[in-house]
Amino acid sequence: MRIIKIISSIVLILAFLSVFGALVNSVSRGRSRLGSFTKPFYSFVTFPVKIFKTITSLEIQGIPPTYKDIDVAFEEKNNLNYDVFALNAFHGNNQWEIRLFNLKNDSVCHKWYLNKSDFNSKSAERSFDRSDPKSCILLKNRSIISNITRTNNLYRLDENSNIIWHNKSKLFHHSMNLAEDGNLWVCASESTFARSNQKDQPIEYLDDFITKIDIETGKIIFDKSISELLIENGYKNFIFGFSNRANHAFGKNKDPLHLNDIEPTTSEGRFWKKEDLFISLRHKSLILQYRPETNELIRILFGPFINQHDIDIVSDHEISIFNNNATSLSLSESENGLNDQNFINDLSTSEIMKYNFEDSTYRSFLKNQFIDESIFTQTEGLHSSLSSGDMYIESQNEGKLYILNQNEVLLKKYLHTPIEGMIELPHWLRIYENIDF
Repeated sequence: MRIIKIISSIVLILAFLSVFGALVNSVSRGRSRLGSFTKPFYSFVTFPVKIFKTITSLEIQGIPPTYKDIDVAFEEKNNLNYDVFALNAFHGNNQWEIRLFNLKNDSVCHKWYLNKSDFNSKSAERSFDRSDPKSCILLKNRSIISNITRTNNLYRLDENSNIIWHNKSKLFHHSMNLAEDGNLWVCASESTFARSNQKDQPIEYLDDFITKIDIETGKIIFDKSISELLIENGYKNFIFGFSNRANHAFGKNKDPLHLNDIEPTTSEGRFWKKEDLFISLRHKSLILQYRPETNELIRILFGPFINQHDIDIVSDHEISIFNNNATSLSLSESENGLNDQNFINDLSTSEIMKYNFEDSTYRSFLKNQFIDESIFTQTEGLHSSLSSGDMYIESQNEGKLYILNQNEVLLKKYLHTPIEGMIELPHWLRIYENIDF
């Protein structure tokens, strides 16, 4: 009888563990079957993971969250024989230090400071330490524009770091670019709702905005919801459809568009008008050409780029795109003995894609160099053409900076920190040449 009880207990325990494991698997894959209990259950089963992450976090070790371990296999190189200036933020004690420095020799031209005491934490997605000043812009009078990404903080600072204006009205993030009229285009977001046909429940998601800022006052002078833009032009499927977000690898799909760049045209062309905007939507792998003056969606570009960033205008008939080449598919859990004959695509490196408006074709640029240097960044990433014909490339997730061309690598380096063996992740360096400072 006692043996029967033991066997029965073992069977019940195994059955319980089997059901529990199935529920964990279902919830973790986003296939919820617990209704309103899903979130509490997920929090319960992931609690040990959170504890482990906390114990092993950089903050516990006294290391800023924007630092990472150095890759000892990465061999730095500097054969740069001309000046290239960069504007980038560096983590400090209760402040961000924004430096204008020379990539040729690391000499610093000037520093500005953003203090934690001036940080508006209301509605911020991230804390001051975790939210880096992104894509800073240097103006002619030595003032700078900076947004502390994914927070309600957009600043203009004078040469001595005094705040000229501080816009707290929206959640600012990603890139900023100057318009032809001297004002500022910036990416912004705020939560919005859509009506659901399932039990008439509202669906909350993060909507992105194309926002123009008066450079003198910091006030908003144009603000357009991308959801409205797409719906008004007949493309609501890009907001509410399932395209490109293959699963929940990047979290719950509350960020369907993910605006990361607004590139304004500054002159008339055969394929655009002055003040048209090229807009990058990462989570749809789309580039939009939008005309604010008439609220027209002129062109939608999609093709051999995935989760892209950073659009640049190359000529009167070409644009370039930093193709992250990063998939939203999860890593394989298959046990079917897959080998390289099963691969149908190579996602091993990022690349620069160029689009030709004359014949509607794409071509990869510097692909061999990306392969040779194993340049890949899952998110972010940046490229800038130099007057020499060389290309600046920022592999942000790796913390690596390059200047190269089709023949050689002139520069590859890290942004080093005061902590031995650590590097500062770049925060979208703004590249300048021939500055008067």
